Amino acid sequence: MGCVICGEPVAPDDRSFDHFVPQALAGWGAPNNGAGLVFLAHQKCNCRRNHAPASRPMIRRGSAAIASAGPRIIAEAIDNLNTAERAHFEILETIRALRAAIIERAIEADRASAVMSTVGHEREGSAAR
Repeated sequence: MGCVICGEPVAPDDRSFDHFVPQALAGWGAPNNGAGLVFLAHQKCNCRRNHAPASRPMIRRGSAAIASAGPRIIAEAIDNLNTAERAHFEILETIRALRAAIIERAIEADRASAVMSTVGHEREGSAAR
């Protein structure tokens, strides 16, 4: 099998293993490095890809490698992808909740600032009388 990223053959001294779902995207504890989700790649290709999502050709090459590996690997890969998807969903839900809380606090702070400003102006007005 060649490099999952570029498709070219990989020399033994140029081997690296590419996480199909980058660890930075899936989280370091996510099971994206299980059977069927780590592929052979050139060191340079792997570094260049960095945290980018898989390209269509890469998906095609990776899925072909999984399909040719047999039913057990296919089942494990699908299970790992399902688990990674659930982890992503939980991360997205946490991000959404955090975003909502930040916006809510910003609105509260803005209201408090407006009230303080109004109180300050009222005090200035009553002191002038």
